[in-house]
Amino acid sequence: MPLPPFFNRLRPTTSNEPLTPVLLMLNRPSLLTLITTLLLACHIQAQEMPDYEPIPTPPEEQLKIFKEMAEKSQFSVYETDDAGNITFVGFANRGGRNKGPNEKQIKHDDDRPGLTNEDFGKILYFPKLEAVATQFQRITNKGYAVLTAFPGMVAINLSNLENGPWAEDKQEEMRDRISPELFRYLDGMRNLRYWNTTHSFGFQDEEDVLQELQGFPELRYLNVDVGHADDFDELYPFIQKSPKLEFLKLHRTTLSEAQVKMILDALPNLKRLDIKPSGNKPGERWSYQSLALIKDYPNLESLRLIHGAALPLPWENGLEHLVEAKNLKYFEFPRNDKNAPDPEDLKRLQEARPDLVILPLLDREGFRAARDEMEIEATQYNMQIGPG
Repeated sequence: MPLPPFFNRLRPTTSNEPLTPVLLMLNRPSLLTLITTLLLACHIQAQEMPDYEPIPTPPEEQLKIFKEMAEKSQFSVYETDDAGNITFVGFANRGGRNKGPNEKQIKHDDDRPGLTNEDFGKILYFPKLEAVATQFQRITNKGYAVLTAFPGMVAINLSNLENGPWAEDKQEEMRDRISPELFRYLDGMRNLRYWNTTHSFGFQDEEDVLQELQGFPELRYLNVDVGHADDFDELYPFIQKSPKLEFLKLHRTTLSEAQVKMILDALPNLKRLDIKPSGNKPGERWSYQSLALIKDYPNLESLRLIHGAALPLPWENGLEHLVEAKNLKYFEFPRNDKNAPDPEDLKRLQEARPDLVILPLLDREGFRAARDEMEIEATQYNMQIGPG
């Protein structure tokens, strides 16, 4: 197996000759560990953006490496291209799931420690990789740096990021952690179409990063949570650089109605808006009165309001505004919530808009079918790997 070009700087030579016979005699797990450890060690010392590159690896070896990685995680999933090259990997602890084929999923009923930086570094052996999802892993900023090897990535789901370091990793505390700085490693992915950052709870008091990124000109799906959805000065410049968005989810947002309007004005292709407001302050933050905005965006087909406890939905100066949103096809709000709309108000809305699919009113089978129809398929990959 030849060394990747950047690896030569670790040796006193500039040639691209293959591994020496001595190294070739090493068994495969030892060789993987050696190369991965050296790659990560190289990054620790780097003072600039790392220059990792994928390592050419036969498809059958890729699958073996994936299965080794899967031993560390409660749930793992992969997909391949027609030649057998791994193109998508997902790893989740705490309730992993995916809609993909079962034969490409590995589940463990017992507790697993989660991937470390060294484990995650093995994705370099998947040279055709274009989609990655992780949840509740032990990977820190240093580990996620290997993503720079894949500028052609089309989908990234880094959600439920743990705010390490962990108990046995105290020696790393001063130099390694999880923070929004890791998003800088994604900035070269100019073809990214899907990005999910749900449940970034540790990022609320962290430094702002999004406004400094180039943005993703081909991005279609964006899910932002605390640490970003509650910081307009950080989020809005990024939104302006990603004008092709079709799906936007603002999770636990504190943005005002005026700020949401500015974001919608910057997204002429937006088809679906999911919004979970933190609090309910008509005239200040997004509220039921803000439904008046929806009629001004003719491309918007789907509106989902999350957690009705934060958003009562009365008819007057609320639901009545949806009557004028002529292009809206789907309207969803939480089921069985104490602040759900009054049945009579919903009846008025349905009578005024018989074409509008009001999801909580449907039977379970119809509900699932409507939810499938309102999904935005940003890529061929199903990136949902667990809760959130």
